[in-house]
Amino acid sequence: MNSGKNGINKILIVDWDVHHGNGTQKTFYKDSQVLFFSVHMDEYGTFYPCGDDGSYDMKGEGEGEGYNINFPWENGKFGDAHYITVWDHIQIHVAREFKPNIILVSAGFDASIGDPLGGCRITPHGFAILLKKLMEFSNVKIVMELEGGYNLNSIANSELHAYWPILAEKLPEKLTSKVTSLVKAILVHWFQLVDIWVHHSA
Repeated sequence: MNSGKNGINKILIVDWDVHHGNGTQKTFYKDSQVLFFSVHMDEYGTFYPCGDDGSYDMKGEGEGEGYNINFPWENGKFGDAHYITVWDHIQIHVAREFKPNIILVSAGFDASIGDPLGGCRITPHGFAILLKKLMEFSNVKIVMELEGGYNLNSIANSELHAYWPILAEKLPEKLTSKVTSLVKAILVHWFQLVDIWVHHSA
């Protein structure tokens, strides 16, 4: 990776989406200027996108060796305490040593409590704590990209509840039953296309 004129030569990518960021990993697997940290469901390689890419022993290659950190969950039901422990004991320490110029967050909310797909149990407060810990690097820009999430109530609470209390109210069942299946199908298809594109572009 070439930083060019923007002065960015150290990028931390934090992926808390419930799926492993295999496309991101493939793109930067040999790059020491990008530290990739992914916490995700793995289920011994059987959880989408399946395979061994999300394994803890996928540590990077060549100049990028040691700059790819996977933390795969097995058996589901992981919540605030589990994620915060990983942040406190691994992620923040490594990030502090790495000294990133910018932090990119793959902010999938399909690890939210109540999400029908992931089986994890992060609360809106838990997501806020994870982000606040990243904000320790106060002189570093943080860019967040919304990814997965199939429970509309969880997404509303996790993202905007602090600003718009109305979003804490339960969404009408007629709306969620019609929208959730469509949104899920669209997002899953989109993720598949992005992974294919990233794989062929790497």
